[in-house]
Amino acid sequence: MVTGSPRSLDQFNSAGPSLSHSEGNPKSDISITWTFSLLRSDPEKLPLVLAIIAIAYLISLWGLHNPLLAIVPTLLVVSSVSEYLFPIHYSISPAGIKARWAWNDLDMKWEDVRHIYDLETSLKFSPLSRKNSLFEGIRGIRVRFDTSERRTEILEAVALWRKEASKHA
Repeated sequence: MVTGSPRSLDQFNSAGPSLSHSEGNPKSDISITWTFSLLRSDPEKLPLVLAIIAIAYLISLWGLHNPLLAIVPTLLVVSSVSEYLFPIHYSISPAGIKARWAWNDLDMKWEDVRHIYDLETSLKFSPLSRKNSLFEGIRGIRVRFDTSERRTEILEAVALWRKEASKHA
């Protein structure tokens, strides 16, 4: 689903459009970093998430009869919702894309990005060569942003850095 992007995503998916820039362009030497919180953008889900965590602990406690051991399955549930609970720190640089939250650390080099999907409030960077792959939902990095200015800034930087990465490959 393509929304109103400044450039066609087909151009981004083929290493980006041509951007006029000089060799010493400061844009090619910097990185763009920001933080996004799903909890702050959608706080109505917090009671449900906390209820699920509490239920997981109670069921584990009932089944294991040990309060310390019951924490282990509960931590697995917390891990599965960690992207919602903890702020996500993004970084896009000439080297690639990084996303960090809680104990998760994802990064992808530009050479590994095969497709970029525009999902209105986010971009999905996929390493898979086929668009309708069975694993598309679980592979890649989803980059969220809160403003259209941030979106435009990210798309322009991605176009520039993917083009430069394709030259060096």
